[in-house]
Amino acid sequence: MHKYYIDESGRRGDLVTATGNVFDFKRQPYFALAAVGIVDLPALDDAVRALRSKYRIPAGELKSKSLQATPVFVAALLSLLID
Repeated sequence: MHKYYIDESGRRGDLVTATGNVFDFKRQPYFALAAVGIVDLPALDDAVRALRSKYRIPAGELKSKSLQATPVFVAALLSLLID
């Protein structure tokens, strides 16, 4: 059984301001929505925990802004997800 995690990056439509036929997302040019399907959640949890420990990433949600200084961790995490 897969578990799916969905997340967004950017402002959502609830912040849209409409003026006539023009929709302005607070001058934000891009909005991304992504999903990741996980088959073995316990194995992924263990692997992410090991990566966090190796790269000294604190517990909590992984936010892109806080990970900008750790591109090696981000690359390792992406490789893990791809594998």
